[in-house]
Formats: sequence, structure tokens, C-alpha cells
Amino acid sequence: MPGPGLVAHVLVSKFKDHLPLHRLSGIYARHGVQLRTSTLSDWVAAGADTLQPLAREVAQRALASHVLQSDDTHLKVLDREHPNGLKRGHMWVYLGDTTWAAFVYTPDWKEEGPLSFLDKREGWLLVDGYKGYDKLFTRQGATAVEVGCWSHARRYFVEALDAGDTRAALPLSLIGRLFEVEREADEQQVEETERLRRRDTLSRAVTEQLGRWMAEVYNREPPKSPLARACRYAINQWKSLTRFMEDARLPLHNNASELRLREIAVGRKNYLFAGSDAGAERAACVYTLVATCVLAGVEPWAYLADVLEKLAQGWPQRRLEELLPPMWKAARAAASQTPSTSSAAT
Repeated sequence: MPGPGLVAHVLVSKFKDHLPLHRLSGIYARHGVQLRTSTLSDWVAAGADTLQPLAREVAQRALASHVLQSDDTHLKVLDREHPNGLKRGHMWVYLGDTTWAAFVYTPDWKEEGPLSFLDKREGWLLVDGYKGYDKLFTRQGATAVEVGCWSHARRYFVEALDAGDTRAALPLSLIGRLFEVEREADEQQVEETERLRRRDTLSRAVTEQLGRWMAEVYNREPPKSPLARACRYAINQWKSLTRFMEDARLPLHNNASELRLREIAVGRKNYLFAGSDAGAERAACVYTLVATCVLAGVEPWAYLADVLEKLAQGWPQRRLEELLPPMWKAARAAASQTPSTSSAAT
């Protein structure tokens, strides 16, 4: 029977340090501890199952956030019924106020995946142009409000420039100016009202100039050219792309959620695939807590070792909030500042 510290080490090694279990088994063997990969796999499953209530709490807080960002990446999953023995699943991240990172696995890329999770979302939702989100914004009584990503829009113009069309340099320069306005506001740590004022006076003029330029170029451009593709994406997303001027807390881009997905990208290069849909769902659970630890500035192993022990000892469900990474960190900081009884008596 493993202790919580060992289970936490296995989870962090696999989902933060990207070590496949067979490689981790070899590391343990070099230290004189013989642990089969199947045993480690069982521990991963048990640990993830124990942590599921906390992952659900993170997901609820992400959904309730003022600004919710979402993106996805693929993940290979073993599937005996698939002709190739492998299928392409998807891992979605839902990042709430850059504090709560909820990962959700779906066995395919169909719209039902994000629609199911985001069904009751109210407020800002920052996403790319994936069509699977569209029903959230167009259905009757829609409560989610689409916000576009300027990094995605910029990539299409970069592709046009790389293809040899030097005209793409102008929109890239204008988009760069939008990022510069945000960078200056960040460096100067301006308040929200000042950031919104700058967006209204500086960024609005830039977007209007870009909009006029695209309207002129797009109508004269062959539909299949890289530049036409870039303009078409930005024009189709224009309303959502300019929403950042409505709320100072809206980011200009979706880079923060993409950054969280890098953990998946690095991991799949090492462990190559998930063993099943259930295994991928457990991976999503652990990724949720590890990523939220990182955002909170919490060391993942210390956190998982502590909460696994508390949960195994019957921590009350009504107090799960206290075990979420930001709250856990605050409680530990408060405890470290409280003088012990013996020192107080001295």
C-alpha cells in the first residue's frame, strides 16, 4: 500500500514532469524499489479517483469566472474497436480568470463536448474560431458572450507574409500596435479604468484602420489566397475581436489557455497515448489540479501529498473548498505565521 507522498510523486512525475510510467518504474528500480508499471498505473487511477471531487470544484469555479478562456488539443487514446487501435481524443482546457484551470477529455472533436461543459455559461467566453462553439452564442436565450483572440487572427497574416505577400506587413504592424498598448498598460500597472480609456482612445483607432484596410483588400483578392484567408477569418470574427474594448479585464488573446495546453503537448510526446477513455479522463483530473497549483504558485507534490492524505482520512465534502490550491496556500501561509503555543508561552 503506497502512502500519499508516494502516490503524489507518481502523479507529479507523470502529469507535471512528463515521465511515462515505465520510465518511472526504471528510476525506482535503480533505487532498489521494484514497482511494476501496472502497479503504478493502478496507483494513478486510485489517486485520480480520490481527487475527482476537487477537480469538479475547480471546474465549477472556472465556469463561474468573470472571464473564461477555452482551447483544446488532441490526445491519442487506445481503442480496440478502432481500425488502427488508436483514436484521436481531445483535451479541453477551461481557464477561469487565469486562476482555475479545468481540463476535460472528450473522445472526439464534436461540438457536443464543449457545448456540454459550457451549456450554462454566462458572460465572457474567449475562444478561437472553432465552429463547435457557435451554438453557445447564436441559440435562443444565449448567455455566453464570444470574445475573439487576436493571436489567432495574427497567425493567418503571418502565414500570408511567409507565403511572400508583403502586403500582410501592414495588418501585422497594426495588430502589433494593439499588443503594444496592452504591454505598456501591464508595465505601468494601470487601473482598469485607465486601461479601458487607452483601449478606447488608442486601440479603437487601430482596429478601425485595420477594418478599413481589410474591407478594401478582401474584395479585390482571390478567395483562396493566404491574404484573403487571413482577412476572411478576421472579418468573420470582427465583432468578437473588438470586444476587448468593452471590459478592461478581457485579454487581447487566448495565449494563457494555450500555455496550459503545452503540458498536454509535452506529455503526449513522452507517454504517447492514454490507455483508455477512462485513463484520459483521469489524466484530465490530475492535469486540472496540477495546472491550478501552478497558477496559484503552489508546489504540486506538497499539495497533492497533503490533500490525498486528508481525503483518504475522510475530509468532509462540505469543506472541499478549503482544499483547492489557492485556499490551501492561504491556509498554509496563515498557519506558518501563527505562533505555536510553546513559543507564545515563552
